[in-house]
Amino acid sequence: MSKPQSPQNTLSLPDFSSIKTADIEINITKLVSAYQLGLSSLEQLADTAISFSSLVDAELGWSLAMDEYWSPVSHLHSVADAEELRLAYDSAREKIAKFFAERGQNQTLYQRWEKLRNSDQFAQLEPIQQRIIDLELRDFRLSGVALEGSSSVRFRELVEQQSQLSSKFSNNLLDATKAWSKLIVDAQELAGLPANELSLLQGLATAAGKPENSYLLNLSQPAYMAVMTYADAPKLREEMYRAFATRASSQALDESCLQFDNSPLLLEILTARKQMAELLGFSNYAELALETRMADSAEQVMEFLQQLLEKARPAAVEQFAELQAFTQQAGGPDKLQAWDIAYWSEKLRQQRYAISEEQIRPYFPAPATVAGLFEIVEKLYSIRFEQDNSVNRWHPDVDFYRVFSAGGVEIAAVYLDLYARDNKRSGAWMDVCRSRYLRHDATMQLPVAFLTCNFAPPQGDVPSLLSHSDVETLFH
Repeated sequence: MSKPQSPQNTLSLPDFSSIKTADIEINITKLVSAYQLGLSSLEQLADTAISFSSLVDAELGWSLAMDEYWSPVSHLHSVADAEELRLAYDSAREKIAKFFAERGQNQTLYQRWEKLRNSDQFAQLEPIQQRIIDLELRDFRLSGVALEGSSSVRFRELVEQQSQLSSKFSNNLLDATKAWSKLIVDAQELAGLPANELSLLQGLATAAGKPENSYLLNLSQPAYMAVMTYADAPKLREEMYRAFATRASSQALDESCLQFDNSPLLLEILTARKQMAELLGFSNYAELALETRMADSAEQVMEFLQQLLEKARPAAVEQFAELQAFTQQAGGPDKLQAWDIAYWSEKLRQQRYAISEEQIRPYFPAPATVAGLFEIVEKLYSIRFEQDNSVNRWHPDVDFYRVFSAGGVEIAAVYLDLYARDNKRSGAWMDVCRSRYLRHDATMQLPVAFLTCNFAPPQGDVPSLLSHSDVETLFH
């Protein structure tokens, strides 16, 4: 008997340059309509025609079609935010949220999934297929499929409201982060900052069109940490700390930033979550959230956190006392404030170990660090990364890598977006660009990932030099 041939791998990539904001809502409307039409056909399935292929695989096709369009649009919203894109994204997101809220309460569709679960063929399915069915039935129940009348309508309203509130919260945080900046023309005000950090702030000023030899402070992570770790002036550290810590809140230092206050949104989100949980029969939202998590109860989570606190607190108290004593001996404040911690911790590190973060950075230029990461991963998993920047990307700083097996077969790909930019949301994350799945034409769609960080960008011919914390983030 001949061995079945493996499906041919195929790599489908988004064309970011072809994504037009004016088309986003139109395309999503078409995809939602196609999905809805498909669901209507599933509702008509005769009991004898229900199978994993006719039900699960069929819906997967419509779901993936939507994902493949929406994933790059959603990613651009996170890494290249602009007013027109935001408006188009929010409008399309509302359509998607409304559709899936209704789909989650589609009782006819739910009954089809239940029939598959209760059929004789369920026992013949692969364990992963059985797991897919069980999780889908769980998600139906958590979407309020058992609710009726006004309760069902109210739950859908809350789901859509949650989507709107979460998007608004994220937008406010980004806008508040972008809204604050401080221009410094006298380098003496930045005493203590190493040359590499001064170069970063000069680069920010140049990019913003500020006068030559000026320095621009903003709330991007690289600029913020540069000031908090090295600036000798306590007042400057305090000003920047307060600006960072009060972003998108009622305590914002700049009155113009009060428009981004997320405090009312937090109350609305908490209220909506509580109502959703109660409609589903839970005492609180924590119980609802834990239905899809590993912990068994809110009490178990709190017990774990309490145990963690009891074990961690003594060491933390001891270390803080040691830092306070060092600070006083070095002529610092009698009582450490929040904006003093990073600065004096760096001083203690230099005194104790005769080394600073800035001395470590030259050993971790970003290109060499990425190459080192790939080398380690290649040894661990017998794979190979090959850079290919001929593919369409959303920014020149983004690198694209194809991933090959030891035998030279292409198995995956990844976009690597390392550096902080305006209109890019803070943090570091991985997201799905393309999922791995077997197409109807028997070809295998290869997985593609987005890997995003917010490291200090290169300055001219000088590459980005990563801190030890940056390296940990990259490897993580």
